[in-house]
Order: sequence, then structure tokens, then C-alpha cells
Amino acid sequence: MPRGRSGYLPKWWKGRKLYDHYSGEEIFEYASTTRIQEGKYIHVKNFDSLTERQREESLQNRMR
Repeated sequence: MPRGRSGYLPKWWKGRKLYDHYSGEEIFEYASTTRIQEGKYIHVKNFDSLTERQREESLQNRMR
């Protein structure tokens, strides 16, 4: 993996091409708009801070 002198990845390095888990669009592994949620790469517009499992748990806690 190429790294600049400062130890950080250069802005032009985006990594390997992947596909968004939900929408199927092309994204890049190290792009600033790519996030990982539950082990799957997704675009930031599809990223949700709460997972489905966390939502279900919070609903169960409210019902108690």
C-alpha cells in the first residue's frame, strides 16, 4: 500500500474498486465517502449510524 512521507495515504489513492452493498454503485475502498457498516462497504449517503439490530433492541427496551 503506497504511503506518503508523512505516513498517511495520499489524497489520490482510493484503493480497490468495490460495489455498495445496498445500491450496487461503484465505490472505492479508501475514498472519504466510503464507510463500513456491519462489515460491508457502503457509500456515505447509505450509511446509517444505527444498525437494524440496534433499532430492534431499542424498540424492545422501550416496550419493557
